[in-house]
Order: sequence, then C-alpha cells, then structure tokens
Amino acid sequence: MPQVAPLLEPAIERADGRWDLYSVIGHLMLGQMHLWISVNNGVIEAAACTRIIDYPKMRVLSLPFLGGKVLQNWLHFQAQLEAWGRAHGCKEIEG
Repeated sequence: MPQVAPLLEPAIERADGRWDLYSVIGHLMLGQMHLWISVNNGVIEAAACTRIIDYPKMRVLSLPFLGGKVLQNWLHFQAQLEAWGRAHGCKEIEG
C-alpha cells in the first residue's frame, strides 16, 4: 500500500471526510473493496479502488477512488473493469 497511497490520497481527500486512507485499507483487507494497479516498466502509474454496491434495483461496480499519472497509459483498463463488473453481475459502473 505504501506505493499506491500517494496516488489514491488526493481522491480520498475529495471524499469530504467520508473516507480516510485507513478506512480504505480496512475495506481492501476485508475484501469489501478491490485494488487495481497499472504498472509500466516496473513503476506503478495508477491505482483504483472498486466495490460492488447492491442497490434495490441494480448491482453496480462503484469506482470511488482513482489516481495516477500519464492517463493515456492506463485508460484502456476501463474495458477490464467493465468485464470484471459484468462477471460479478453488475449492470453499470459509477464513479
């Protein structure tokens, strides 16, 4: 987590006090969130956290935290997130 925390912290700070780094780590450790990373030449360029939310009428893959550098190098991972969400019964991605 020390390598991805600096990438995620700006997004977590924008949560207006609803989350902090430790609560995100706790959810990751409990399997309530999933951590995705983009690595280029051995360097972590981006990190994202996802979680599945069951709304009354729909299951959704939520992308609450995302951060990194060189957007064009990891934007293509959206297709992987969509496929993973579909495989888990999600109808949409929100973030």
